[in-house]
Amino acid sequence: METLQELHQRWKRLSESYGEGDSSRSGNDQGHPLDQIYRREFWPAVLEIWKSDPPRPPELKPATHSIHTLGTSPEATALAVLGAGARRRGDEAHEVHILHTQETRKEIPKLEDFLGKDFELRLHTIPKDDPVKIYKEIRTIAEEFLSGAITYIDITSGTKAMSAGVAAAAFFLQALEIGSEIRVIYVDNSDYDKVIRKPAPGSEYLVVLEGPLATLKDIDVVSASRTYTQGNYAKARDAFVKLYRHTKRPVWELWHLISDFYAKLAALDFAGAAKVAKTLASLLEEPWTQELLDPGERERLKGQLHLAQRAGQAGTDLKDREVAMAITSVLSWQAEGVSGALRALLVYRNAELLTLHLLQSKGYSERCADLTPEKREELKRHLESLFGKVKQDPVKLEDKFGLLDQLALLDLALQGTGPGIFEEHFGRLYQALSARNQNPLIHGLEAPSASTIEQLEGLVRRLKRHLGSPEVKPLRPIIGNSLLHQSHR
Repeated sequence: METLQELHQRWKRLSESYGEGDSSRSGNDQGHPLDQIYRREFWPAVLEIWKSDPPRPPELKPATHSIHTLGTSPEATALAVLGAGARRRGDEAHEVHILHTQETRKEIPKLEDFLGKDFELRLHTIPKDDPVKIYKEIRTIAEEFLSGAITYIDITSGTKAMSAGVAAAAFFLQALEIGSEIRVIYVDNSDYDKVIRKPAPGSEYLVVLEGPLATLKDIDVVSASRTYTQGNYAKARDAFVKLYRHTKRPVWELWHLISDFYAKLAALDFAGAAKVAKTLASLLEEPWTQELLDPGERERLKGQLHLAQRAGQAGTDLKDREVAMAITSVLSWQAEGVSGALRALLVYRNAELLTLHLLQSKGYSERCADLTPEKREELKRHLESLFGKVKQDPVKLEDKFGLLDQLALLDLALQGTGPGIFEEHFGRLYQALSARNQNPLIHGLEAPSASTIEQLEGLVRRLKRHLGSPEVKPLRPIIGNSLLHQSHR
């Protein structure tokens, strides 16, 4: 079988043999010898080649569905059907949808004749000049497809309004991401023959039109980058996923994972963050990632990934200092960005976890039964001395200590090793701790006062001092100031 290039060269030799001065070349007489030879010999040869090895870009997979406009030149539509990878009836399903107008319906028998009886066409009547109805028809067809479908939408034939409407619909569906991979195609040629007023046989080829999501990807990069720098990591994660899906560039997979890591930390999902951190830490070892982050940012991120993995593996064991550092830095980070009831609750929880870590590191737990009788009595006396400043009620130790009991026990454990947990204003701290249950996010409807939050934050600062050096600061996500430059790498 000839190749398309060989067929094209043979046609050119044949065409040249008629001579440029032949006056019969200027018309479109169906009886012209070239037209007759084209229809009898060359067009069938073109069809056979396209049926066996269509000239489409090598990166294109055969479609599972294709949608085609039909104008007054069914030859182009036939090649587009074959170029999309249509398989014969009985093979793996490939649905071929033909959009035709009332005027072009008469071309359907020719199209069926070109393709042969082995191909089944699904026909749809559309207006030739109503883009809205054309869009609705295409969307109705596309939404029938299962997720994971590969759909080619062909705009070769038909009126300009039809082609414009179909292309606009296709690109809009790409943006909606309805679950089907949608590509816009058309059949072009490198040599148009003026005598037969058709592409010279063998010069036809398939073209894929890039949609706005690919050609205007910098806009998507700016949007995703802005979302990330504004601290909306969950939304940024989704934006980078779309960028990676549309461009297949690994840099956006990297930023998707970075955004996902911070999104999970922001949601206090330490186990989920640990899983992402493991994948991300491995990816950062790849040579191609070396230039994507500033060295300082890269090292800071690696340190955060390490702490997150430790925190995710800790469970209820908080003795490890790195685990405590990871959790308190995240809680402090989240508390900075909010106010009122949520801020008070985050700070209170931070104090709880820091206290439990310091107790566990000194061999204590939050359960009264784990204390020796002597230590229980000592704790009770210490609590009575503290409470004597604010109330006269007798002290009773519960089986599981509350935060105030834990703080008192920690204060005893730290005596002689540095500053105590309580300062001279025990009464204010007691009131701040007691206000927890009135928080609208717990059991009450009373917003915490600024003084309450100030007392709780002071307590967290004192507890952090006992973690030792280096100083534990709120987590700081990497800035990613080179994000925009990476769109061009």
